[in-house]
Amino acid sequence: MPQAIASNYWREDRTDAFYPRAWNNGGADTNYSLQIQSRYLLDMSYMRIKNITLGYSFPKSLLEKVYLTKARLYVSLENFFTFDNLRGLPIDPETISGYSMFNTSSNNYNLGRTGVGTPMFKSASFGIQLGF
Repeated sequence: MPQAIASNYWREDRTDAFYPRAWNNGGADTNYSLQIQSRYLLDMSYMRIKNITLGYSFPKSLLEKVYLTKARLYVSLENFFTFDNLRGLPIDPETISGYSMFNTSSNNYNLGRTGVGTPMFKSASFGIQLGF
C-alpha cells in the first residue's frame, strides 16, 4: 500500500482521514467505498521530461597528447523527472488503466479506476566515446 494512502486512511483514532477504512470486499467489483464519486478524483495533469543527455567533448589540443582523435563523456537520464499533482501515489499518468489484453469482453476489468499502472522506470546511463 502506498505511503500516501497508508498514512491517511480512516481509523478510530484518525476520524479526519481522507481515505475510508480498509476491509476485504471479497473480490466484489463494488463496495461502499468503491462507488463512483468525485471525492477521490485525481488531477492527472503532469509534465514528464523523457530524456536528458549531457555530454562534454574534450578539446583536440588535449587529446593529441594522449594519441586520441576524439573523446567524449556523456550522461543520459530517461524518465527521471515527472511533475504531477498525485500526492505521492504510485501511478503513472500515461498509463491507460482499466483495460487488459487478457480481457476479451468490451467491459473493463477495473471499473475505470486509476492506479493499476506500474510507475515508469527511471534509468541513468553514462559512457565514454573514444576515437583513435
